[in-house]
Amino acid sequence: MKPQKLNSQKIKLIIASTIGNILELYDFTLYGTLSLIIAKNFFPKDEYGMSLLITLSVFGAGFLMRPLGAIFFGYLGDHIGRKKTLAFSIILMAISTFLIGIIPPYSIVGIFAPITLVCCRLMQGLSMGAEFSGSSIFLIEHFNFRRKGFAGSLILASAVIGALLATCAGFLSIQEGMPHWAWRIPFLIGGISAIAGFYIRTHLKESPEFQKILNLHQKQKFPLKIALKNYAPGCLCAIGISAYGGAIAYLLAAFMNVYLSSILNLKIQQSLLLTSMGLLCNGLAGVLSGYLADRYGVRKIMLGASMFCIILAIPAFNLMQTNCIINIFLAVCFLGFFSGSFCGPQLTLISSLFPTNIRYSAASFCYCIGLMTVGGTFPLIATFLIQKTNSLLSPAFYIIVCAILGFFSVIISKRYQISET
Repeated sequence: MKPQKLNSQKIKLIIASTIGNILELYDFTLYGTLSLIIAKNFFPKDEYGMSLLITLSVFGAGFLMRPLGAIFFGYLGDHIGRKKTLAFSIILMAISTFLIGIIPPYSIVGIFAPITLVCCRLMQGLSMGAEFSGSSIFLIEHFNFRRKGFAGSLILASAVIGALLATCAGFLSIQEGMPHWAWRIPFLIGGISAIAGFYIRTHLKESPEFQKILNLHQKQKFPLKIALKNYAPGCLCAIGISAYGGAIAYLLAAFMNVYLSSILNLKIQQSLLLTSMGLLCNGLAGVLSGYLADRYGVRKIMLGASMFCIILAIPAFNLMQTNCIINIFLAVCFLGFFSGSFCGPQLTLISSLFPTNIRYSAASFCYCIGLMTVGGTFPLIATFLIQKTNSLLSPAFYIIVCAILGFFSVIISKRYQISET
């Protein structure tokens, strides 16, 4: 089978699919980008950094809802279709993001401020349970197997663009001369812009693979139950892959800004700029790895990426501690490259572990479980380890453990692959 050419119809599909993902990831990442500002506005000040830990805990709380979102939206995706489900999820994200932008601070409404913030974050997490894996599946199912790695990597690239936009918006909102409430503007813009994503998604064509399931009347009544019962080894592999992918991704997207500004004492403007460079490397490496995965194999690319991370994580963190901007820049770019190289083709591999009629439920749930247990909690655990061990290298050791988990999950998954990647 020859690779499909990227004709005008395929290009329109790619643009339409990725725009919605850009908007959702922008909304979801804003919280991590502005976590230091949120800590000051929504939690009482203290002498021991507890407000930051609580803020990062709320960041992680969004991931607690992702498996529930995966169950709910995954069921919809396997029953009413990928397109309608993704359109619904982006509306939920728009509402919760807009609300974060208008919540009064703790100094005005007291405990109701953090309670409302947590509720909005949980709504964001519920929405994200359908997003990254769902949009990847939707796009992958429009391509034959010789293009699936590249198609999946485009969703990663769009997620990186969303995270970059969130980082840039956060950077601009905290510049000197900006009013103290300017950090709210990116949330308001994100909430309003997501409505455009809803319009775009409602005008997409349904996945041809899912349409085939509809035509053959092969929908399953309880797709997730079937996945956990009949494809349990594949589920475990998918969770392990997602756990490491989430850890290395949120090392950059959420923790790095905190690490550089709060722990290495860089100016927050510098840390946001450096984080943006790392995210840019992440997106570029992701697309490159997706392209190479179609030529040389998904597993070879992902195994190589995880191995490089195991070898170079500690040197990268040592490089950051030199307090030289150039060295920090190189270290952040290294981490971005490792992250993108692994995460680019990961949803392509995970999708291949499940049949089409249960794929949305199974892939979304396993992906979200991996993110919840390791990815979303990475900023909190890494910060906690630094405080308890007084070692600035402790996040590097933690990411190495996650990389080993990802490495063996990729190897074992070969036994349980049921479709071509």
